[in-house]
Amino acid sequence: RGSSLQGVAAEFNRASIGGGGLSTERIIGACEAFLNVQRGMGPNIKVIADHFERNIKMAQRAYEMDPQARATVRGLLEDEVAKGHHNPPQGPLHSPSGACA
Repeated sequence: RGSSLQGVAAEFNRASIGGGGLSTERIIGACEAFLNVQRGMGPNIKVIADHFERNIKMAQRAYEMDPQARATVRGLLEDEVAKGHHNPPQGPLHSPSGACA
């Protein structure tokens, strides 16, 4: 995993699976790489990094509930909508969920 912004950018780039799709597992990995960069920025960024880490953990838990159906970010969000976690397009995203913590 990347420990520089260039490495993080490469991680996010690898999350693309073609056709506009994003691998949920790879996106989570890229987010973890970015979290490592944030942690290296010092104590002033701690609150932001802690919040970002909570979002990563929530996305990871949501993905693990059904890795096959939620293999892509679109699949994860569509599965949550189908299960009543969100009320698009009228309502906001439900928190916590795979979309936000």
